[in-house]
Amino acid sequence: MNSMYRTAACALRRCMPLLLITSTAGFSQTALAADYYVDADNGDNNNTGLIGEPVQSVQSAVSRAGASGDTIHIAKGHYQASIRTNKSIQLIGEGKDTVVDADGAGYAFSLYGGSQMDISRLVITGARSYGIYQDEPLTRFTGRELRIVGNETGLFIQDGIIDLKYVEISDNSLKGIHLNPDTDSAILVNTTISGNNTDNQSHGGGIAAADGPDITLRNVTVTANNRVGLSLYGTTALLIIQNTIVAGNLSDNCWGDAINNYTSSGGNISNDDTCGFDHTSDQADSDPQLSRLSTNGSWLRTHNLRSNSPAIDAGINTDCPTDDQRGESRPFDGDADQQADCDSGALEYRPDATIMLPIRSSDGKLAIVPL
Repeated sequence: MNSMYRTAACALRRCMPLLLITSTAGFSQTALAADYYVDADNGDNNNTGLIGEPVQSVQSAVSRAGASGDTIHIAKGHYQASIRTNKSIQLIGEGKDTVVDADGAGYAFSLYGGSQMDISRLVITGARSYGIYQDEPLTRFTGRELRIVGNETGLFIQDGIIDLKYVEISDNSLKGIHLNPDTDSAILVNTTISGNNTDNQSHGGGIAAADGPDITLRNVTVTANNRVGLSLYGTTALLIIQNTIVAGNLSDNCWGDAINNYTSSGGNISNDDTCGFDHTSDQADSDPQLSRLSTNGSWLRTHNLRSNSPAIDAGINTDCPTDDQRGESRPFDGDADQQADCDSGALEYRPDATIMLPIRSSDGKLAIVPL
C-alpha cells in the first residue's frame, strides 16, 4: 500500500500528535473532516481526491477540501503550485522528496481571511517573493518539519500568528522571516535559520521584525546569514529568548532600536556583544564552534556542535524541548559530567556523531571531510 494511505500519515512519531494539538482550536467541529490525497505520478485531477483516487496537483486537493478541518496527504513528488486560501486545513507531505515549488510565482502559499493552516513534512521553494505569505487578522500558520529554502523571503507575515517547530529556513535570497507590525506573535522552537541573504542592514538576513510582534525563540540557531541575524526595529517588538545561538552572521548578530526589548531566559550564546544577553548563563563574545549546515542524521539540516563547543550542556533545562530539530532526545549529557543538560541551539550534541567540515585542497577544490 502506498505510504500516503497509511493511517499514521507520516513516518516520524512526533508529526501527527503535534499537528492535531495545534489544529483543533481553529477548526469547526460541525462536520466530519475529510482526507484528500495527492500523487504526482499516479494522480488525476479528474479523480475525487479521496482514498484510492488521488488527484495530481496540490491546488486540486485544496479546491476540493472543505473550509475547515480537512487533511491533504501529499505523496513524494515535485509539485508546481502557487496557492491562495482562507481555508483551515492540514497539508502533510512525506519529507525531503515532497517539494512544493512556486516556480517563480510570487508565493507558494498565501493565507488570508482567518485561515488556520497546518503544513508539515514539505520542502517549500521557488517563490519570487515569499515562500509563505500571511496577510490578514486571525490567520495562523503552524509549520512542523519543513524546509523553506530557495525563495526570496522564506516567510512574510503581515498579520496573525506563526508557530514553527522542527523547521529549516535557509538559502533564501533576501531574508528568512519578516514580521510586520500587525503580526501578533511568532514562536520558533528547534529551528535553524541559516544562509539567508540581504544587502539591507535594517531588514536583516535571518529574522527582521518591525514595531509590534511578540517573538519567542527557544533552542533556535541563527547563523551564517548575510548582514544581521536578528533585526528588531521600531520600539515595541518584544523578544523572549532561551537556549538560542545567534552567532557568525556577516554583520552584527543583533541590530535595531528595539533589540533591548527582550527577556533572556538564559542559555543563549553570541560571538559578539550586540545582542545584550545578560542572564547569568548567557555567553556573549563566545564562539559556539558550529560545523557547516548539514543533514546530521535528518533531512532537515542543522549546524552540529564541535566537541569543544561552549553550547554543549549550556542551556537551561526549564522548558527545554524533549527532543531537538532532528527528533533526537533532549537533554543529553554531552560533556560527560554525569549531568544531562539541554544544549543551546537547534541540535543536541552527541559525541559519537561524525562532524563534517569543508576543506579546500591545494588544487582549489572543496572537499567535505570528517573532523
